[in-house]
Amino acid sequence: MHLDLTRDLIKPPLEINLFEIAESVITILRSKAKEITVENNIPKNIQMFGHQVGFSQILMNLITNAVDAVKPGEGKILINAKIEDENKIVLIVSDNGMGISNQILQRIFDPFFTTKEVGKGTGLGMHIVKTEVERHYGKIEVSSTVNVGTTFTLHFPMNLETLIQQAA
Repeated sequence: MHLDLTRDLIKPPLEINLFEIAESVITILRSKAKEITVENNIPKNIQMFGHQVGFSQILMNLITNAVDAVKPGEGKILINAKIEDENKIVLIVSDNGMGISNQILQRIFDPFFTTKEVGKGTGLGMHIVKTEVERHYGKIEVSSTVNVGTTFTLHFPMNLETLIQQAA
């Protein structure tokens, strides 16, 4: 992990609520997702340690891409989370959109890679997601079927002791 001295990176992780972060992101994207069902099924009591800005960026990019992948009027995006093994949080964002081919799936985390039209995307969204997941000592898995949908499954340690042990 490289050291980046931006303000959020040097702050210690704080207790955050994933439900509240997801609600905030959904509210911001509401006008873009007018004809799409977006369900925040994260239990309201799931707390973990992390950086709120980082988790906002993760969800903003995953949900934005899902909104772009689904058909208005038919699109459905589900956001779920659960506690696993008493010390891990699993965050799942899935959609019933166009899916991602295996050829493109291999490149989605590459910086500046985009399938969007010129002027519509920078190709940094998924790279930012991967960077933030790694910064929070997490891992990310993607499964996708063309014309069926895509699911991103993110695994994170939930407590500060785990973060400190993994950083040492």
